[in-house]
Amino acid sequence: MASLEINALTYRYGQNKVVDDLNLTVADNEIVCLLGASGCGKTTTLKLIAGLIQPEQGVIQIGGSRVNEHKLFVAPQHRNIGMMFQDYALFPHLNVAKNIAFGLKGLNKAQRDARVKEMLQLVQLEEFAARYPHELSGGQQQRVAIARALAYRPKLLLLDEPFSNIDSQVRFSLINDIRQIIKQQGVAAIFVTHSREEAFAFADKLAIMEQGKIAQLDSAEALYRAPANRYVAEFMGQGVYLDAKKISDYQVSTNFGVIHSSQPLAAHSTGQVYLRPQHMRLINGENHQIELLQQRYLGLDYSYTIVIEDQALELQQSARHAIDVNAALAVEVEPHAVTYFAHEA
Repeated sequence: MASLEINALTYRYGQNKVVDDLNLTVADNEIVCLLGASGCGKTTTLKLIAGLIQPEQGVIQIGGSRVNEHKLFVAPQHRNIGMMFQDYALFPHLNVAKNIAFGLKGLNKAQRDARVKEMLQLVQLEEFAARYPHELSGGQQQRVAIARALAYRPKLLLLDEPFSNIDSQVRFSLINDIRQIIKQQGVAAIFVTHSREEAFAFADKLAIMEQGKIAQLDSAEALYRAPANRYVAEFMGQGVYLDAKKISDYQVSTNFGVIHSSQPLAAHSTGQVYLRPQHMRLINGENHQIELLQQRYLGLDYSYTIVIEDQALELQQSARHAIDVNAALAVEVEPHAVTYFAHEA
C-alpha cells in the first residue's frame, strides 16, 4: 500500500495557480524529493499534504485514508504525519528528552520514557537527554528534530529544507545518517530542497517540479540519462545545445562531428542534442570556432570556460592532459546516452 497518494491537487494564490493538477504516489518506506526552482510549488505542495492550507481541488490519501475531499478536511495533528522544519522548531525551554516526548499522546509515563529512550539511542544522543537546544550543535539539534518527528511512529514524514542550516563540512555525513534512520524506521518521506546534491544523496526518487506540476518523477540516474524535456535536462546539470540530424538509431551528425549514443534516439529526424561537460573533452585540433574565455589551474585539474555556438560552458580536465590555449581548439564528444530533443515550436 502507498503511504501517500495525491490525485489532481490544485491550489491558487489569488489568480496564480501554484499547484496545478498534481499527481504523486509515494510507496511505503520510500523517500521522494520535491525539487525545483523557487516558485515551482514544492513548498506549497508540502503544506497541502501537511494540512497547513486547504487545496482548491484534488484528493490526498495518507496511509490509505483520505484527509480531504468536499467537506472533509483532517487537521494536521490527526494526519499521522511527522514534520521536520528548516529551523528544527525545537522548544527552547524543554530539554532534549522532553522535546522528543512532546508529541507522545495516549501513553503512560513508563511507555513514554521507553519510547524516548529508544529514540535517543536511534539518533545516538543518549548522553544529551538533559541538555537544552541552545547547548547543542546544529547537527545535534537536527537529530533531536528527527527523533521527535519519528517518536509517535507516523505513516509519513515531511521535511522542509532540513539541511540548509547545517555547515557544509558535516552536511552530507548528517544526510546519510538521517536517511539511514528513516529507512530503519520504515517510514515514507517527502523531502523539499532546492539543492540537487542534497536530493541525490538523500532521496530514492526525485520529482522535478515545473510551474506547479511534476515534470518527471524517477531516480536521479534516470532523470540525468533520459530527461523528459528541456527543463528537466537543464535542471539536472549544465550543458549546451547543438543542432543535430539523426543519421541512425544511435548516431546524430552535428557541426562538431558524429556523436554516438548508447541508447536509441528519439524518432525525429532533426533536432538538438544537449551536451553536458562530463561528455566532452577540450583538445587541440581542427578549429571548431570555440572561444576560450578563461583558464584556471585547480591543482589536479584545469578549468576551462569556453563558448560553443554562443553558449558558455565550463569544462574540467586533468592537468595531465593540459592543452595549448594559444592553438586551435576543438572538442571530442564521448559516446553516451545522448539527450536528443525536437526543435522547439
